[in-house]
Amino acid sequence: MNTLESLADLFLGACCPGCTAPGIGICQACLEAVNPAPRVILDGPPPIIACMGYHGPI
Repeated sequence: MNTLESLADLFLGACCPGCTAPGIGICQACLEAVNPAPRVILDGPPPIIACMGYHGPI
Protein backbone atom coordinates (compact mmCIF):
# COMPACT_ATOMS: atom_id res chain seq x y z
CA MET A 1 0.00 0.00 0.00
CA ASN A 2 1.42 3.38 -0.95
CA THR A 3 1.20 6.65 1.00
CA LEU A 4 -1.86 7.93 -0.88
CA GLU A 5 -3.76 4.70 -0.24
CA SER A 6 -2.75 4.78 3.44
CA LEU A 7 -4.00 8.37 3.83
CA ALA A 8 -7.25 7.58 2.02
CA ASP A 9 -7.81 4.60 4.32
CA LEU A 10 -7.01 6.65 7.43
CA PHE A 11 -9.11 9.73 6.64
CA LEU A 12 -11.82 8.42 4.31
CA GLY A 13 -12.05 4.75 5.20
CA ALA A 14 -11.35 3.93 1.53
CA CYS A 15 -11.64 0.24 0.69
CA CYS A 16 -12.21 -2.17 -2.17
CA PRO A 17 -15.94 -2.41 -2.98
CA GLY A 18 -15.61 -6.18 -3.51
CA CYS A 19 -13.78 -7.42 -0.43
CA THR A 20 -13.29 -4.30 1.75
CA ALA A 21 -9.49 -4.54 1.61
CA PRO A 22 -7.98 -1.13 2.44
CA GLY A 23 -7.02 0.97 -0.58
CA ILE A 24 -8.42 3.15 -3.32
CA GLY A 25 -10.73 1.45 -5.81
CA ILE A 26 -10.95 -2.24 -6.63
CA CYS A 27 -8.04 -4.37 -5.38
CA GLN A 28 -5.93 -6.55 -7.66
CA ALA A 29 -7.43 -9.81 -6.37
CA CYS A 30 -11.00 -8.64 -7.08
CA LEU A 31 -9.95 -7.21 -10.43
CA GLU A 32 -8.57 -10.62 -11.44
CA ALA A 33 -11.75 -12.35 -10.19
CA VAL A 34 -13.95 -10.25 -12.46
CA ASN A 35 -14.79 -12.11 -15.66
CA PRO A 36 -17.27 -9.90 -17.53
CA ALA A 37 -17.86 -12.34 -20.41
CA PRO A 38 -21.64 -12.69 -20.94
CA ARG A 39 -22.82 -16.30 -20.89
CA VAL A 40 -26.19 -18.01 -21.23
CA ILE A 41 -27.38 -19.25 -17.85
CA LEU A 42 -30.76 -20.65 -18.88
CA ASP A 43 -31.46 -21.38 -22.54
CA GLY A 44 -35.17 -20.86 -22.90
CA PRO A 45 -37.64 -18.33 -24.14
CA PRO A 46 -36.31 -15.75 -23.32
CA PRO A 47 -32.69 -16.78 -22.75
CA ILE A 48 -31.23 -15.64 -19.43
CA ILE A 49 -27.78 -14.13 -19.80
CA ALA A 50 -25.43 -13.11 -16.96
CA CYS A 51 -22.18 -11.20 -17.04
CA MET A 52 -20.97 -12.32 -13.61
CA GLY A 53 -21.47 -15.29 -11.35
CA TYR A 54 -23.39 -14.81 -8.12
CA HIS A 55 -20.70 -16.12 -5.78
CA GLY A 56 -17.57 -14.81 -4.08
CA PRO A 57 -16.75 -11.21 -3.18
CA ILE A 58 -17.94 -9.66 -6.46
